[in-house]
Amino acid sequence: MKRKISYGCLIGSLVFVLLIGVSPAAEKLKVATSTKTSPWTYLPIFAAQEKGFWQENGIDAQWVPFRSGGASIRAMAAGAINVLLSSSVSAFRGRSRGVPLIFVAQIRSRNDFSVYVRGDSPRKRPGDLKGSKIGVSRKGGSEHAYARSVTRALGLEKEVGFVSTGGIVESIASLRTGTIDAVVLTPAQMLNLMLAGEVRILVNVDDYTAKPWTSNVMSVRIPFIKEKPDTVRRAVKSIVKGIDYTMSNPAWAKAKMKAIGGYDDRGVDYMFSILTLTKGGKINPEGLANVRKFLITFGIFGKKKPPRLNEIYTSMFLD
Repeated sequence: MKRKISYGCLIGSLVFVLLIGVSPAAEKLKVATSTKTSPWTYLPIFAAQEKGFWQENGIDAQWVPFRSGGASIRAMAAGAINVLLSSSVSAFRGRSRGVPLIFVAQIRSRNDFSVYVRGDSPRKRPGDLKGSKIGVSRKGGSEHAYARSVTRALGLEKEVGFVSTGGIVESIASLRTGTIDAVVLTPAQMLNLMLAGEVRILVNVDDYTAKPWTSNVMSVRIPFIKEKPDTVRRAVKSIVKGIDYTMSNPAWAKAKMKAIGGYDDRGVDYMFSILTLTKGGKINPEGLANVRKFLITFGIFGKKKPPRLNEIYTSMFLD
């Protein structure tokens, strides 16, 4: 029942975004997110809509949520969308594969991936991963890389097994049935199970990645920047205002997460505690450099040429 209610709230919010408060002269713009469930990407968009930031910047924004980072990057490659809020990892990979995108703002710095085990698991400390089977959606992907970064730091990389499950749903099912011992996922995917005591965090990946870090970014297609630089500037300004409003108004943010994510009070308090959006949208080049180095170290670019740091971002649209 809760899922149905949450879905109804989501549809209602989408209708609100599409139909309310738009000036007749406003420029239509699709603003995509890589998932429907990550509040660090959808909250700035809804804040910009509900508080009039899109309208005051002459934009009629339509939220276009995707089911994964890969799907959103493919849509960007095809030119179906021009503006995307996603993980820096998926955007980096897209650029290395020839997608003409560039980062124009930073959304979030915190790496929210963790290694989860069952609530009744005998593994209590990070070192207890020795001899375990860790599930990842696919080998060679970001979950696999994060798992390797943790096990390498613990000196256990050769003493664990990695199991390609085929997807997030499959990873969770395998953990719950005991087919695997651990998974590497995010709170947006695991929170309800964690609050129910079915799973718990064994290791926070953030403790084993370089600092600073850039987790989520706003990307724009380079041809769109060349065609409509003023539109991009106004879009960035709206999102940055949305970021700042979200972080300055926890009551609003929590109510919106309840409506869209269906979280209870404990869940929404936890999600807001780790929200940590980057006020002002200021890009941290050192954080991007650390992400790039991480992706190179763990082979995420494959045989593709990693984009140079000065090719991947611009601060020209930030006030």
